[in-house]
Amino acid sequence: MCVTANPAVIHSTRTYVYATELGGSPVHVCGYQNEARTLDGGNCMFLNFAGSDLRLVRGPEHTRRFMRDMTDELPELVYVPRMRGGSFSFGGTRGLSVEDYGDYTVILAQEAGDILSVLDQVPARRRPTSSSRLRDMVDFYMSWFGRDSFVLACFDGSAKPKHPITVSYQPRNAGVLTIPGLDGHDGEVPTIGAPVYRDFKVAFAVNGVQLPYAVRYDDHVDGMSWAPSSVTGFADNRPDGPNGDYVVPIEAVRQGLQGRELAAALL
Repeated sequence: MCVTANPAVIHSTRTYVYATELGGSPVHVCGYQNEARTLDGGNCMFLNFAGSDLRLVRGPEHTRRFMRDMTDELPELVYVPRMRGGSFSFGGTRGLSVEDYGDYTVILAQEAGDILSVLDQVPARRRPTSSSRLRDMVDFYMSWFGRDSFVLACFDGSAKPKHPITVSYQPRNAGVLTIPGLDGHDGEVPTIGAPVYRDFKVAFAVNGVQLPYAVRYDDHVDGMSWAPSSVTGFADNRPDGPNGDYVVPIEAVRQGLQGRELAAALL
């Protein structure tokens, strides 16, 4: 899921993080996709990233099946019986920017406290109301994630993108891979660690490491620096998983752990 500033219905969340390098320095690429229907006008999703020099990665916003191809085969954590029938291209500048990105208008901020200062640059149809609820959410992120960088993904009445919001950043700790997993879509500040229903497909990748699930892309993105050739991960369908980000030691990914074994390695 994600954290929204106003009440919304969120589902079909798929996400990935990919450890790679740029100019000899570690870079993590993270993509996040879901479907959303806001219940009260313009809305936005908060996504936090554990690093600096946050940039949009150009290219994924033109894909159509990229995230499905990457995550469809990931094993579920809870068994539920069913009936069966290139190189980086960055946008924006460091620090603070407002950009159109596929089905979203995106604010990128090195500090959560800067987000509200550029909210008026978001088109009216996608702009969330600058309310006390939104200010409380910003204060929450400043308090709990003060060292992170932020994306505020703004959308209108509904968002059914076929592409992820994809960013790159320099991780504070290259020894872990982190995916935004904090959940709350009632417009209220979320409670970290509280048991919540999880509905995430979560993929992890490391450049140069062959992992259990080879990815065959229909979008012709093979060889692009933001598209891993193989991944590991899981589909988190726990009815009462702890609310929070997915943080995994990179060595657990290198070892090819998957499914419940990988989930057990979460920090």
